Amino acid sequence: LLEIDVTGLNKWISTKCIREVDTRNWKEQFSRIKKGVVTKSLRWPTQEMDTMFGFKKHIGISHPTSIEGHNTRIPTELISDWAGRVAEKL
Repeated sequence: LLEIDVTGLNKWISTKCIREVDTRNWKEQFSRIKKGVVTKSLRWPTQEMDTMFGFKKHIGISHPTSIEGHNTRIPTELISDWAGRVAEKL
């Protein structure tokens, strides 16, 4: 699972679940992902990840909705829904 903390920004980036069993190149792959996120202005480098892991081998999982006017406040009752979506993708 990959998660990027953008606390304080008006932009959210989804949790990313990567289904990859071969971790021999993980350091290089992770470096490419980090560079891609920054290059894409805080977006997952989807095409790059398709190349690295294969189509549909990485899945975005949406975050719970924050309280209106408070982009960093998420009602605790919504976290279990997000956790359920994460568990489903694993």
